[in-house]
Amino acid sequence: MENWEFLYKLHLSKPLPVEFTKEMTEYGYSYRIREFITGISFDYIRNISTGKRYTIKDDLGLIGFSSINIEDKRVIITEGISDYMTARFKYKGNVLGLTTLGGSGIARSVILSLFKRVILFADNDAMGLNQQRNHGWCAAENLASFLRKYDIEVELRLPSIGFNDITQEFFYEYKARAFTDVVQTEIF
Repeated sequence: MENWEFLYKLHLSKPLPVEFTKEMTEYGYSYRIREFITGISFDYIRNISTGKRYTIKDDLGLIGFSSINIEDKRVIITEGISDYMTARFKYKGNVLGLTTLGGSGIARSVILSLFKRVILFADNDAMGLNQQRNHGWCAAENLASFLRKYDIEVELRLPSIGFNDITQEFFYEYKARAFTDVVQTEIF
């Protein structure tokens, strides 16, 4: 949960284009992320003490849609909400987070209709017997294969060795720099 507190404190100094609060809810002490666009909403709670996740509303299977520049046909897509927030802090341009592993049908349709180039950040989360299968990478490859069928240019990326996701890696790098200011960089 240390990463969530880190992201929340960054949000206080450099607000994200979503509502990000720390509050007491019926689920206990939690972080809450909300995004509302006319007719579309996303509402998610991450309980700090239990680590449980509660999706209250998720119309698109994506987070970050409210800040998309539809003129720019390039997008960074992450697996999950904390990685979406990390990518928003770290990179310039369009950023979306998939709220389901591999993306829902609606999320895939949105991506196909808006973008021609995708950088897809996968989690490095080996699971199963003897940690042999990386489910994050498999889901990202599946999504990439689907998008390529429609002539979308896709680049897959994993966090550096030793990190499970880009949030964990970003937190480590930020601590190593003694918590100096975050500077967004171009990725395309």
